[in-house]
Amino acid sequence: MMSRFETRTTRRPYSPASLGRLGVHVLLGAIVGTLVLHPLTKAIYGTGSLTPALVVAQLRSAFGARMLPMTGAFALLGAALGLGFGMYHRLLARHTRVVGFLEAELARSVTSLVAAGESEDVEFKASARWDFDRDSVNRELEHGVVRTIAGLQNHTGGSLLLGVDDAGIIRGLQRDYQTLRRSDRDGYERFLTELVRTRLGGDVCPLVHVTFHRVGDHEICRVIVEPSSRPVYIEDHGTYRFMLRTGNSTRELDVREATEYIPRRFGTTAHNATGTKPREQLSRSILQHPSSRGSL
Repeated sequence: MMSRFETRTTRRPYSPASLGRLGVHVLLGAIVGTLVLHPLTKAIYGTGSLTPALVVAQLRSAFGARMLPMTGAFALLGAALGLGFGMYHRLLARHTRVVGFLEAELARSVTSLVAAGESEDVEFKASARWDFDRDSVNRELEHGVVRTIAGLQNHTGGSLLLGVDDAGIIRGLQRDYQTLRRSDRDGYERFLTELVRTRLGGDVCPLVHVTFHRVGDHEICRVIVEPSSRPVYIEDHGTYRFMLRTGNSTRELDVREATEYIPRRFGTTAHNATGTKPREQLSRSILQHPSSRGSL
């Protein structure tokens, strides 16, 4: 059974490549406005009849010196139309990618994911709050959930199964439910949404889709994570950590690795959710936590 399923997308920052493509649309629009719309309009509205000779004469006069202001106006009109078409095409391509990703993810059943085990795009976690070893609440487990979501967003996306341990044994969500004020699916989804919002940024929440499934006598949660169009960082007491899913684990990249990976993956330089560059925060994080790199 599926809970609320968000379909909104984040606003992607314009990379140099995206700006270049928009520039091409603007240029082509200006050319069409100048060479097609302007003379065609002049030919249609400037003649009493559309005889070939008159049409040719009007087309020639459209580029005369006296018509330069009108030519410029049609160039601007064409450029505006080109810009609008370019932005629409970009949005349509983004929605097409999202729909394709979600269709591919939903085609994989939960039982098949559990049977196949953890992989580059699938992670298991026995719980998000309840520590089965300590038999008590452990808020540090929340950090592991956030790390996995960020790592998947910075890679190619995937699924996080909550209520399934590393060995593929179904533990269920009942213990986690009992740690929440509202001990049901709605309360659990709100908890996850707030966790993502506070640790990763509200703009990436639409990339996280929470569904619930019953497997035997247990209920588990599947978090479908879309790949992000901008680098996603974990905010940790004023420092920003960049996580990446590699193989069947999630690890933190150091400064050198992050600054090399981010331009390849996102086509932009390192920046956090507010648009600033966290290289200094990342550097300070590595210095303060020299052994922070590792896998979950």
